[in-house]
Amino acid sequence: MRKVIETKEFGFQGKKYQIRFIYNDISIIIIVFLNNKPVNSYPYEIYIKDYSNRDIVEEMVYFIKKDIVEQRYKEYLEVIKNVS
Repeated sequence: MRKVIETKEFGFQGKKYQIRFIYNDISIIIIVFLNNKPVNSYPYEIYIKDYSNRDIVEEMVYFIKKDIVEQRYKEYLEVIKNVS
């Protein structure tokens, strides 16, 4: 069963983003939202059973924020679009 276990917010270019951590017994799925809608059409996923490892969580937050700030997610979406 999926369950939102944590949310973190951050701002960039006057917009408020929300990072949601969703636990499903075998992994943590991380999705970034803006205005309650997914920002980048794909989730990040970590296959771990123990959510208490805060180092992994904080490391993922760092990379997710970097993807948004550098707009790297647009490059990922372009690659996905070209493969389809």
